Amino acid sequence: MVYGYYKRSGKPRCALKIDFMKACDTVKWSFLRTVMRVMGYPERFIALKEFYYHPKYQKIDLVNVSLADDMFLLSGANIESMSLIKKVLADFGKLSGLHPNLSKSSSYFAGVSDHQASDLSEILGILIYEHPVRYLGIPLTTKQLCTSDCRGLIKKIN
Repeated sequence: MVYGYYKRSGKPRCALKIDFMKACDTVKWSFLRTVMRVMGYPERFIALKEFYYHPKYQKIDLVNVSLADDMFLLSGANIESMSLIKKVLADFGKLSGLHPNLSKSSSYFAGVSDHQASDLSEILGILIYEHPVRYLGIPLTTKQLCTSDCRGLIKKIN
């Protein structure tokens, strides 16, 4: 998935880590219930008024990985793609109540000049970060991970 993102040459590309503001506090539950119905969840599950933590994950406030408050997107690095992503995120926010937290989001560019990357990141209002691209604190790489790469995540889970 991230193969080639470390190379400066090649096709212009962008990786975006979008963090959502307090996802569980701001989600429109009617939107979530509609999505659950479309996905075929049982009605008795959809009707639950609250979610309970698995005892092992209660101290890190993890209900379900699919309810994580961030998203990872891969895109072409061009004005059209950045403009479309901005529009889709705004539309998604209106429908779901989930809005990007731009100060915690990050962008990574390859195959474009530093000046082009700066112009493209300005469209979204997201800061540019250097490699390695990290998701949930773990570097996304094609190389084998070592224990120290995952130490932060392991500590939170334990």
